[in-house]
Amino acid sequence: SNATMRRDSVLVFLFIVSFCSSQENQWTWVMGPQSGTTTTPDSPHPRGGSSFAYDSARDTLWMFGGLSVLTDVSGDLWKWQNSRWTWVSGSNVTNTTGQATQSPGARHQSCMALDAQGNVWIFGGEGTDPVGSRGWRQDLWKYSAGSWTQVGGSTQNGQLWSSTSPSSRRGCMCWFDDAKQTFNVWGGQGFSIEGWWYATLIDEWSFSVTSKTWTLINGNGSGLIPASTNHPGSRSFSAWTRQDGILYVYGGQVSWQNFAEIYSQDIWKFDGQVWTKLGGKYNLNASGNFQDEVFPGSLDFTSMVIDRAGRYLYIHGGWGYTTANKPGHLSNLWRFDLTTNSWNLLSGNSTLMAPPNFPGNVGTYSPTAFPGCRRQHVTWMDNSGGIFIFGGESITGTQWNFRSDTWKYQTEIPVESQSNTAVIVGAVLGTLGFLGIVGVVAFLIWGPAWEYGTRDHSFPSEEVHPLK
Repeated sequence: SNATMRRDSVLVFLFIVSFCSSQENQWTWVMGPQSGTTTTPDSPHPRGGSSFAYDSARDTLWMFGGLSVLTDVSGDLWKWQNSRWTWVSGSNVTNTTGQATQSPGARHQSCMALDAQGNVWIFGGEGTDPVGSRGWRQDLWKYSAGSWTQVGGSTQNGQLWSSTSPSSRRGCMCWFDDAKQTFNVWGGQGFSIEGWWYATLIDEWSFSVTSKTWTLINGNGSGLIPASTNHPGSRSFSAWTRQDGILYVYGGQVSWQNFAEIYSQDIWKFDGQVWTKLGGKYNLNASGNFQDEVFPGSLDFTSMVIDRAGRYLYIHGGWGYTTANKPGHLSNLWRFDLTTNSWNLLSGNSTLMAPPNFPGNVGTYSPTAFPGCRRQHVTWMDNSGGIFIFGGESITGTQWNFRSDTWKYQTEIPVESQSNTAVIVGAVLGTLGFLGIVGVVAFLIWGPAWEYGTRDHSFPSEEVHPLK
């Protein structure tokens, strides 16, 4: 009958609409090999611990160096733009010093920042110096107009702390202040004033591009300083990001005792003058909660991104604690709402060492696609609200290795994070699209009887939980 045909048509139509929209809030395998021991022509070779920074003005991710195996470190520069990887500079030979080609040389766990002109700045890390010594670095480099220039610091590893320059270090946080024309560094793991070379540091430094000198802004050379009510204390290998002059930090190593990592689960923001604690506790090696009041546990070796509206922070993976009282590789994607100071678990669970699950083909949709656990990976969010991850340390079968695959998780991007033009165009097209869907369904059911609706730009409601 006509009624039956219309009903069946509606079901098919709604299935198609549901399928097309269901890829939001799901993982997609974008490119790169399934095996962690191989590479493909469209991707950098496997690595973890790369430094990286995202240029939202140019919709470009920059990535430098990284650790490919325990003894091999890279010194190449790549960029992700227009949905593909492009090699920019550097040798494919590992463990280079960089001096022969006037480049930073191979290193991992360095820190990268971008200025308003899109120039790339690299500081510190662990690598090999010109005399062949492997250790912590202290040099500052700039990549501009196709070439590298060393603008500060020493090329020799193992620089001790002084009142005129930061010590050699890795795993620190950094940013470029365009108004002051300074490159800024905070924390990290390196040489303290006491002479500890594995110390977690608290000092903040500023390098003037004009005078080419370092200035100690805050803190001192002491290591292992605990958090207070108005300062996160010593930190290294934290999840962090910066946008609109605000630095956000979660967890990270707070001390190193008897060769055991000690890390926290609190979240902070820094406006350049004042630190503010947003939530969490200075709990050392504490478990997360995956039921009721959900929140991540203590962790490090992960990364953080923020949406363009400045409402949500996201962290993925890392090394830390779930509900079990032991650490391991994590696979969770968490979202922190800066308007309510609450966490929401978007992907993953409390399982440690979860392997990836690849769909049949690259780029094909599958609700079970999953990048699995990993740490020391690269993470960024593009201007359309897509969260990307590349590489990192993960598991293939029973083997631990570094990866070179790229994944994407498409979020629900807030309307206010788009440009005014995009909002207007999106609203018009969205309204027409919604009316079209309603019209088709109405026509299939009631024939010529049309029923128009309006578009709701708000998010679907979901339960959120205050941070414990």
